[in-house]
Amino acid sequence: MNIARALKASTTIVDVGQKISEFSSKDVSLANELMESWDLDRPGVDVLEWAYTYLAENKFIEPQAIEAGFPKNLLVESGSNRAEVYLKGSVVENLNLILRNG
Repeated sequence: MNIARALKASTTIVDVGQKISEFSSKDVSLANELMESWDLDRPGVDVLEWAYTYLAENKFIEPQAIEAGFPKNLLVESGSNRAEVYLKGSVVENLNLILRNG
């Protein structure tokens, strides 16, 4: 993160889970939707929340975003087996947290 700060580079933190077979991908997608409707976090969200806390403690995120807390509701599905949270960084312009399988 210090290198990203020095270079003012875009930064991405990724949590990569086990690869899901194509045969099971529809079932996993359905399970993720059900978990979301039941207000349960999908696997890996806790890692992104930890990364968010780390970034907040080290002032990589803008103060108003820190006050609002980890934006679970802004976890955007972007392709199969991938979800992202886009953040406005205080040091770098683009700061992403990505959760994906495989």
